[in-house]
Amino acid sequence: PIEYGKIITSIYLKVSLSDFLTLFSARTQGEFFWSVLPSPILLTAAGISLVISTILACVWPVGMLDRLPVMGLALGEYKLLPHPSY
Repeated sequence: PIEYGKIITSIYLKVSLSDFLTLFSARTQGEFFWSVLPSPILLTAAGISLVISTILACVWPVGMLDRLPVMGLALGEYKLLPHPSY
């Protein structure tokens, strides 16, 4: 099972990424996503923000933030496949 701190961090990452991606969708006013290219400064700001948010969510130390447990998504043990029980 996934730790509660990782669930909190996953929600943070989802909100952080989806807000910026919503900005890209909303600025085209109903046209196709890339029909109006974003300015270089918006692309740069979005890229930096998305990379920093993702890195922070992956390596955040185990602790408490606003009385909620948080834990980096890259921390802990991972098993790619469940161990088969024979």
